[in-house]
Amino acid sequence: MAGFSSVEKYVYRITSCWIVIDCKWRLL
Repeated sequence: MAGFSSVEKYVYRITSCWIVIDCKWRLL
């Protein structure tokens, strides 16, 4: 379960990054 927590955080960071990139593209 401890490993799953790390993976979950990693996936969350990637998702947040993509969301930010998507917002930047929409603003442009």
